[in-house]
Amino acid sequence: MFSLEELRIFDKKADIQTEYARLSVIVSYVKWLAETLSDGSRDKIVATNIEKMVKGLQARRPPKKSRNTNSKQEEKGLDSKQLELVFEVFRPDSKLNPFKDEAIRRRNRLMFLVLFYLGLRGGELLNMRIRDINFSSNQLVVVR
Repeated sequence: MFSLEELRIFDKKADIQTEYARLSVIVSYVKWLAETLSDGSRDKIVATNIEKMVKGLQARRPPKKSRNTNSKQEEKGLDSKQLELVFEVFRPDSKLNPFKDEAIRRRNRLMFLVLFYLGLRGGELLNMRIRDINFSSNQLVVVR
């Protein structure tokens, strides 16, 4: 026997994506079962009824939720003041720059500018080599 507390887990509703996925699996199974039980009958009426049933079950699935359709989504990122501060921190002659070695300061500035202006991911930056830079044509090859 189950206690009331144990049964309360069945009161919780699954999220939309989970519900959609579960109903899709159920639809596939019920379609397969109906086709199997009809012994592969080539009767058009049976096939039509199975298709009606499948479409009816599919219609009961919740609408798929798209990731980027939320109109209330806030932009994520730094505001202009914060961005100014980051640029200042990475300036080699800035008092805010925490690194002591001049070469390290210049390297970090270059890395920051490449990430910021080219939109590279960190892994792409880490894989970058000198041979990936064509100095005569001012081009940078990003190798996967």
